[in-house]
Amino acid sequence: MSLAILVPGTVIGVKTVQAYEQRNRKPLVEEIAKRFHLDPKAVDKVVENYRHQRSEERRQRAMKRLDEAVTEGKINQRQKRQILEWQQKNRRQFGELRELSQEKREELRQQHRQEARDWAEKEGIEWFDHSHRD
Repeated sequence: MSLAILVPGTVIGVKTVQAYEQRNRKPLVEEIAKRFHLDPKAVDKVVENYRHQRSEERRQRAMKRLDEAVTEGKINQRQKRQILEWQQKNRRQFGELRELSQEKREELRQQHRQEARDWAEKEGIEWFDHSHRD
């Protein structure tokens, strides 16, 4: 039996957060800059750097979980590669979600979750949903 460290909501979840941040960041940056008498470009740069840092931390945590799953014998290296390839393929598929309604994003998230389950089953990887984990 193999255990996949799939994050079904991550692709849409991350893209949704990014779309939300893009749409809402400018007013927030402007408000912070105004309130604390700062250069809006400097504030925006700090926010952007923070967002990139958090993204990298999430990526590293996901890789660590995959490496642990391999070490523990829950998945093998081939399955790890398949999971990473699947995640990359799906990241590209979702592209821009900014213009979608919250309901449509939720519909896509549910569809994505089912596709992830189907894919994992087809690949012989036991489904493990940890989308609510840090």
